Amino acid sequence: MEPQARAREAGCVLLVGDRQGALRAAERLGWPVLLLTETAPKPSRRRRLLDWRVVDLAGPVQETARAGIELASGREVRAVVAVVERATLPAALVRSRLGLPGLDPETARRCRDKVAMKEAAAAAGIACAVPEVIVQQTTAAGLLERHGTPVVIKRRDAAGGLGTVFARDAAAVAAHLEPGLIAERFVDGVEMSVETLRFRGQTLLTNLTRYLVPGWASVLPERLPPALEAAVLACNQRVLDALGVEHAMTHLELFLTPGGIVFGEVAARPPGGYLMELLETAYGFCPWEALLRIEAGERPELPQSASRHAGAWILHPGRPGQLLAVEGLEQARAVPGVLDVQCRARPGDPVPARDSTARSLGRILCAAADPDACARALERARAAIRFRMEPDAADAGAPQN
Repeated sequence: MEPQARAREAGCVLLVGDRQGALRAAERLGWPVLLLTETAPKPSRRRRLLDWRVVDLAGPVQETARAGIELASGREVRAVVAVVERATLPAALVRSRLGLPGLDPETARRCRDKVAMKEAAAAAGIACAVPEVIVQQTTAAGLLERHGTPVVIKRRDAAGGLGTVFARDAAAVAAHLEPGLIAERFVDGVEMSVETLRFRGQTLLTNLTRYLVPGWASVLPERLPPALEAAVLACNQRVLDALGVEHAMTHLELFLTPGGIVFGEVAARPPGGYLMELLETAYGFCPWEALLRIEAGERPELPQSASRHAGAWILHPGRPGQLLAVEGLEQARAVPGVLDVQCRARPGDPVPARDSTARSLGRILCAAADPDACARALERARAAIRFRMEPDAADAGAPQN
C-alpha cells in the first residue's frame, strides 16, 4: 500500500449501523469511516466512506460480526461503535476480536436480551417487571393471572417499542401467544429516561429526560425534586453496575410510581428520538464526538450541567396512508422558543404506519430557559401543524389534531 493510502486509513472507526450524526462526528475528528449498513449508500455518501458493506442487522449476529471483521482486516481500527440497537452485539463481537475497548459480548447480550437484563436487575434488588418467556404450554388465563391486565407482550430483543402489544383481555392475549415472545406486567407510572456516558467505569455525564408525550415528545434536562433526582440517578447507577456496563453510552428508561422507582429497560447505544440533537442543544457539546472518543479509549471533557433546556416533537400523522399536504409549518416555526422545524415528507409520499418510535417524518426542535417553557413551545408548535391524508381524516393515532 502507498504511504498516502496508509495515512488515510490510519485510525479509522467502524460504525455498525448508519446514523448521520456519527458519520459527521467522525469527519470532524478526521477519522476515516468503515460502515456496516443495511442499505447501500448513495454515491455522494460512498465518497465519504473509506469502505462499507451491506449487512442484515436483523439476521444472524455472527454473520454481521464476520462482515465487520473482514472489513477491518488489514486496517488500523481505533474504535467499533454500535449506533443502533441491533448493532450492539455484533459490534461487541468485532470489538472483542480486534482487542478494542468498549462493551464486551456478554455485557452486550445482557443489554440486548430483556430477560437476561431484568433477571440481572432483579437479582441486584432493583424493582422491575421481570418477563416470562412464552412457551407452547403458556395460556392466556395463566398470563393474566400472573401479570394482571394489560399484559405487555413483546420480543425479547425489541427496540423502540416495535411490535409491543398491550393485551387487555384473554382474547387479545391468546392472539399473541407466540413461543419465544415475552410477557410482563404493565407498570403504571410516569415514564422518563436517563442518558449516561461512561468511561472505564466512571460516569462522565448523566442527563434526565422528560417524556412529554411518550414516544412522541421529550424535554431535557428534566427538573426533579432533589431527593427524587438522587433516587433516579442511584437507580441508573445500580442498573449499569448490575449489568456490568463500564464503557458506553446508555439510554435507560424507568417509571416513577406511587410505590417507588421501577426500572424499565436499558440500551447500550446512543438514544433515538432526536435526543442526541437535544443533548447538544442543551449542554453545548457534541455527544456523537464524545461517544466516538470514549469508544476509542479517549476520555472526553464534558460539561456537568446544561446551559438551557431543549425539546423535540416527532412529526408523523399517526396512521399510514398517502400524504396530501403538510400545513402549518411556517406557523410552527414562528412560535417563540422554536429553533427549527423539519419535515422530509412531500405531497404524494406514502406514509408507513408508526409501528416504532423510530418512525419519523421530521421534528420540531425547541429551546428555553426552563423545561416547562420548552414543553409549552413544543405543544404550541405541534398544534399548528396538520397532516392532510388520503382518505381525508384527522391525525388518527397522533397525540394532537
